Amino acid sequence: MPSHASESSRPSGSLRPREALQDAQFAAHIGFIFTGFVNTLLGPILPIVSRAWSLNDAQAGRLFAAQFLGAILGTMASSRLMAALGIRRCAMLGLLLMSLGVTATGFSDARFGALAVVCFGLGLGLVVPAINLWIALADPARSAAALTLLNAWWCLGAASCAPLIIFVAEHIGLAKTLGSLGVLLALTAVAGLIASMRRAPNVAPASHAAPATVAADPAALAQSAQPIAPAPVGPLPRLQPSAHRTFIFLICTFMFFYVGTESGVGGWAATYAQRLNLLSAARIGFAQSIFYGALLLGRAIVPFFLHRISAVRLLLAGLLVAAAGALLFTITARPPLVLAGICIAGIGLAPIFPVTVSIYSDELSATATRSASLVFTIANVGGALFPWLIGRVSTSMNGLRYGMLVPLACIAVMIVLQSRLSAMLRCAPG
Repeated sequence: MPSHASESSRPSGSLRPREALQDAQFAAHIGFIFTGFVNTLLGPILPIVSRAWSLNDAQAGRLFAAQFLGAILGTMASSRLMAALGIRRCAMLGLLLMSLGVTATGFSDARFGALAVVCFGLGLGLVVPAINLWIALADPARSAAALTLLNAWWCLGAASCAPLIIFVAEHIGLAKTLGSLGVLLALTAVAGLIASMRRAPNVAPASHAAPATVAADPAALAQSAQPIAPAPVGPLPRLQPSAHRTFIFLICTFMFFYVGTESGVGGWAATYAQRLNLLSAARIGFAQSIFYGALLLGRAIVPFFLHRISAVRLLLAGLLVAAAGALLFTITARPPLVLAGICIAGIGLAPIFPVTVSIYSDELSATATRSASLVFTIANVGGALFPWLIGRVSTSMNGLRYGMLVPLACIAVMIVLQSRLSAMLRCAPG
């Protein structure tokens, strides 16, 4: 990757840009475990803060909107900050903001709680693109494998968040629990900064385009709030340049509904389990862990299916499975069936994001980076809107079960969009 400084201007003994990015990667991987943890934090603490802050479901849903508003602002600012501070320092700044926001959430009340949530959302918006680019550019030849490993750490954090937070909060209280998490985030950031500064000058992304080997998938992926390595899809028919605008519109709309669906189900799963008395108070977090664990399992087996069916058909299969799961957890009150529905929905949704990213980057190739920010910013807007909408519908109709129909409606819209996308690709000339 080209650097702002020329080779001759570097201090003697310093690392080259790619080598510098390879340094201190432990902080990136540990930081991404915490990123998955914080990304899904609102789900398990929502019943606690709703009770402590006297929030109804509509007001509680605004906290999800606050988190994604922060993430959108962070994502929009990340490119400039990476250019000004460098990739690693931008990532560590994000971890520090997450630390501040998470700690403040534990000590806030209804008046300032949303501001604390915006703060850790802002940190997420900085960390996700910075660490994705950090890992992808450190070894461009193995970027897909490296990002897959990074995704595994994210999913590990997401799946373990709910039971750990609820267990610890039961013993020491929510404020001390979130304060302890904030300290761990801050220590990771400081350790990463010290380790990287000790070995090499910080590396900023170049003002020129990234090399072709990483321009398509990792650069587009780096704008995402969902840090999932692109799934390797087979060759797709090439669209005419005149169809690119319609294709981007379809992808933007599809991602808008997808991120909203994933965030809605994952965010409200613990509260839904509590309302239906599915699990004891100490175990309601397992409902969220089941969902994110199913996502992790599903994404692990996506490559197996891509060797047998096309990417577009896999999208449809995943959406149909997700619809079956969403229908199951809304129409039944039996605990085993509700939890099974949450698990089935997670497995069905698992291939949607990585396969869609790969279709997008494969069709647009090197030009994918031009609209990546637009695509994934719109996706984050969906993540802000639909969890709030679930809470709003729940309050209006006096039942969270009605609110949980929102993800099912989103999946139905995505099925329609998938059919339009499939028709467009079938009509492509090559």
